[in-house]
Amino acid sequence: MNENKKLTQTAIISFIIAVICFAAMLGMIYASEKSFYSGYFGGMSVSYLIVRILISVLVGIIVFLLPLERIWQKANDAMKYLGSIMTIGKNAAQESQAVFTVIIYAVLCGLSVAFHIHTQPEYANGSGFYGPFGYRSALVYDGIVIVLAFAVIFMGMDIIQTRWRKLLYWELVSLACVTSVYAVTGEHDLVISIICAEFCMYIVYMKSANELKTSTSLVALVCSTVMVLACYADMFTGSRISGNKLLDKKHSIGYVPEEFFEHRYSLTIIKEQFGTAGCVIWFVLFAVFTAAVVVSVVKLIKQSPKRGAFVAGMYAIPAVLLIYTILAELGILAQAETYIFTYETAIPCMILSLRMFFDRDEDRKIDRGNVVNFRRNR
Repeated sequence: MNENKKLTQTAIISFIIAVICFAAMLGMIYASEKSFYSGYFGGMSVSYLIVRILISVLVGIIVFLLPLERIWQKANDAMKYLGSIMTIGKNAAQESQAVFTVIIYAVLCGLSVAFHIHTQPEYANGSGFYGPFGYRSALVYDGIVIVLAFAVIFMGMDIIQTRWRKLLYWELVSLACVTSVYAVTGEHDLVISIICAEFCMYIVYMKSANELKTSTSLVALVCSTVMVLACYADMFTGSRISGNKLLDKKHSIGYVPEEFFEHRYSLTIIKEQFGTAGCVIWFVLFAVFTAAVVVSVVKLIKQSPKRGAFVAGMYAIPAVLLIYTILAELGILAQAETYIFTYETAIPCMILSLRMFFDRDEDRKIDRGNVVNFRRNR
């Protein structure tokens, strides 16, 4: 009981620190871009921005209050039932359950892509709309698909007993996830970040469950690399323009170049508006944000490898995205396309990550039982 109380306290403290840092980083991006693009866009008023953030917080609170354990169990029972009616024998039923889980998730991904295309004006001859969440609906769809992917992955970890089958299951879910995200957004940097995050999750989970082996890790690395190159083969050969060159161009021509509107140069804009000191402050905030997440994840993994890996994966996406953005703005990689932070998805995901720390005893029993069963069947 004391251990759970300490974990909860650590989670709350880390969450408060992360929220403060996130708010400061988001505020710097918003303020710098508003000033940089002054005269080009009408921009969002502060009141409008506050209302949208409050809506995102409300969505996060709803997710926090949902009976996630009960939903998880009902979904798991449904997959077990599908597996049992199609096969005979416990092992065959478990394998069928994993197959049905992947198929159903892939179908959901396909439906999300179809709905997104249906609601976009460019695919509907001007008769469509931007979806129920406005012009950033694609990001909301992607957030849902990614969270579901993480949940589906760990559902499979409960039923699959061998390392190689776990790896195959993991890669199939990852493939369905990144394919749907790329089909919806076409943003290569976001897809690369998801692939890297899912690889990090795999390493963290398998290590914490004492199942990590060099052979499966190397195969997972190769699979992730192949998916990255398949999604964006021009990462190193595509259009590469550094932020400094664009700023020089802006100063010479007297107006903002088109590249700033077509791609993301958030850090370059912060540097232009707030100077080098502004960039240093932004990275310090991100470092503190990272430290808060790492400390909390390390403690959570001891209680539940699944939940710890889930939180690590949720953080890894913006972390990898930031690394890509830095390299792109230095002119090393192709230009970035995705916002580093978007409150519509980041705030609910942060609150969902906090929810992972409010553990249930049955979750720890499941995690430990899986390790015991694996060792028996190895």
